[in-house]
Amino acid sequence: MKKGLLAVAVAGALTMGAAQAETSIYGSIRYDYNNIKQEISGDGERVSDLQDQGSRIGIKGSEDLGNGLALVFKAEFGFNGMEGDKNGDGFKNRLAMIGLAGDFGTFAVGRLDNPFKQTIVDGSVIDDFNSTWSNSSANAAFNQAWNLENGDLDRVGNALAYISPEFSGFSANAAIIMDDKAGNFQKEKHVDVWTLNAQYQHELGFYGKAGYIQGKLGPRNSDPDKSKAWGAQLGYKQDQFGATFAYADSKTGDRKDKGWDLGGYFAFGNDYASTIRVSYGQDKLRETAGAEKQKTKRWALGFQQDLSERTRVWVEYG
Repeated sequence: MKKGLLAVAVAGALTMGAAQAETSIYGSIRYDYNNIKQEISGDGERVSDLQDQGSRIGIKGSEDLGNGLALVFKAEFGFNGMEGDKNGDGFKNRLAMIGLAGDFGTFAVGRLDNPFKQTIVDGSVIDDFNSTWSNSSANAAFNQAWNLENGDLDRVGNALAYISPEFSGFSANAAIIMDDKAGNFQKEKHVDVWTLNAQYQHELGFYGKAGYIQGKLGPRNSDPDKSKAWGAQLGYKQDQFGATFAYADSKTGDRKDKGWDLGGYFAFGNDYASTIRVSYGQDKLRETAGAEKQKTKRWALGFQQDLSERTRVWVEYG
C-alpha cells in the first residue's frame, strides 16, 4: 500500500536513575493521526487512523567491576499503546544485551541493533523522521535483496558484537549471528551472518561510515545463495542545519538491489526547537538475471516542534 500520510503526534520520555546500580529507566510514547490514500486497493479514497509510532520502554545501566572494567546491560520492549493487545500485540522484545566494557572497547551479547543497519540508516535525516512509514531506501535495498521485509534485520538476536574505543574520531565494530533454530538462520553450522563496520566523526560535524555484511539464510537442508551487502553514509550535522547521504548495494545470487537516501534539515527558533526536514530516496530491485528493474521512490517532508527536552509534536507527509 502506497501511503500519502499526514501525521500529528506528541511524544515524551521519562528517565529515572538509581545511583548505586547506575541504572536508568527510559521510555517513549508516540502517537499520531494518519490520513492514508488507498491507492493500491483501487478506490483511491483516503481513510483516517490513529496509530502508535514505536512506543517503547526500557532499562539500561552498568556495574563497576574494578580494574577499569564495567558490566553493561540494556533491555528494551516495544508496545502498541494505542490499541493495546486487542490484536494480540503485547510487549515485544526489541533489545536485550549484556556486555563487558573497558579501555579495550566493549563486547556485547544478546539481541542487538544490527551494526550494518546502524551504518546505513542511523543518524541519517530519514532516520530522524518520527513516523514509522518513512522508510530508508538504502535499508530497503539491503533487506529486499536478501528476500526479507524492510526492517527485518534492524535488530538481530543470537548476536555477539565488539565495539572499539574511539581513536581521534575513528571507531569500528564487528558482529556475528549464530542461531541453529530460527527458520532463516539454520544453514551454517556456526556463524550464519557476520558484519564489519567503521566510522569517522569530526568535531565540526562531518562524519562518514562504511560497512559490509555477509551470510547464508535458509533452512538447514536448503542450498541458498550467499547474501552480501555493502553500504556507506556521509553527512554533516550541526544544531542549525545538516545534510546526509546513504547508499547500499545488496545481492543474493542473481537477486540484486541498490538504494540511496538524500536528506536535509533546517532548525530555527529558541534553542533551535523548530525543525524542517526533507528526504528523498529510491531503490532498484532486480529479482532475477535479465529481469526488468523495479524502481521504488520514497520521499518525506516534515516539521517538528520541541516543546521541552523530552516532548515534541510533528507533522509529516510522504
